[in-house]
Amino acid sequence: LGGLIVQRTENQALLIWDHGVLMREKVIYWDCLQARTLPLFVRENLIRLHRVTGQCLYYASDAVLPCNASFNTKWEAWLGAPSCRISPLLNAVDIDQYPMNTNPAPPRPTTVMLSHVYPLKDILTAIKAASVIVKTYHVEDYHLLVYGSLTFDEGYVKKCRALVEELGIQANVELRGLGKPTDVLARGWCYLQSSISEGLPISILEAALCGLCVVCTNVGGCSELLAAPSSGEKDAPASFGRLVAACDANMMAYAQLEVMGMLPSLKVAKIRNPPKVDEADLKARLKSPEVLEQRKAWGMRYRQHVLETFQLARHNQQQRQALYVGSLKRKALLLDAPAEAF
Repeated sequence: LGGLIVQRTENQALLIWDHGVLMREKVIYWDCLQARTLPLFVRENLIRLHRVTGQCLYYASDAVLPCNASFNTKWEAWLGAPSCRISPLLNAVDIDQYPMNTNPAPPRPTTVMLSHVYPLKDILTAIKAASVIVKTYHVEDYHLLVYGSLTFDEGYVKKCRALVEELGIQANVELRGLGKPTDVLARGWCYLQSSISEGLPISILEAALCGLCVVCTNVGGCSELLAAPSSGEKDAPASFGRLVAACDANMMAYAQLEVMGMLPSLKVAKIRNPPKVDEADLKARLKSPEVLEQRKAWGMRYRQHVLETFQLARHNQQQRQALYVGSLKRKALLLDAPAEAF
């Protein structure tokens, strides 16, 4: 709202850079995660307040810059942003900060997460998926390492630790607190993102630059990050990992084993339910040096894709262009240019 006031009083351009669509995330927060903390009447009116605020900002904006092209744009248009002002500007990373991981893979099947431990990241489902891997697929040496703040929501952290104890998987799941991404990602076979809401998560790009394939929930713009360009090779997988539905522990468990074992089902673009697995074959593939090399090769392709597509220098240039174009639009409006110019 401060930006809207400055636009109206100082004739400055109003540009909205949109990560998660605030109104949508507030709906998730109040109606899903905090449903019992406030009366329904209060929650509904808080949501309405965010909706009206978003509608005012989107309608008045000179440009809207969502961080993904496939998801946020639909919400922005629904909330009143003129389609001619929506220009996706994808996230990027400083690739020089993420050298290729050359350390040997850890001896046991290990999944790494870079997520602050709070409800929106749905660590509870990741823990349930770990239990499925250990108890249903009988991969007893599976290891889940969760790196992220343990003070962001201490009540939720207690729930996570209680669930680990209840499921009896203390030897398989660790909440390790904060860690340096390049050091943390070197400890995994694959990367897991279990969020119920995202924009375009940088952590997936970080995992790719460290040569890891990814399992993540199909929320926000995650599908844009996992889509693999055609390599021309016969039977090449269509993505650099597996998208799964949010809150689906069974599919999340299978997808991790699928990626770590490079199972043939990776060639199938979409899987709704876990197919049957030959446990003996699965365990053999997890220990196979050939599968390890296949996983490394696919991780290298993912890294190269991110190097070519998500460079920070290009992102910065696009940001500068957006600021320049927004300023021009504001000046044109002040000069009473025809509506087609906007």
